[in-house]
Amino acid sequence: MASSRLTSANKALSRKPLRHVLTLDEAVTMPAIDIPDAGRLFLGGLSRNASYAAAREGLIKTITIGRRKKALTKPLAEAVGVTVKF
Repeated sequence: MASSRLTSANKALSRKPLRHVLTLDEAVTMPAIDIPDAGRLFLGGLSRNASYAAAREGLIKTITIGRRKKALTKPLAEAVGVTVKF
């Protein structure tokens, strides 16, 4: 009878792949990025919740695409003195 338990090798294979961590060099080539990435990269390492709070307060300019909100890269880059490449 086959066991329904996963071996440790199978468990490792069944995990979700890690999310790609966006870098500042990559972010300045995009017109809009995820809000948590914007807070982490442009506002001194803000947490996910703090980034969304900053977006609600208007510190992070956003655009709505369907049901998603994205942070506009150009205003953030200009505020911290980084040149955008798009």
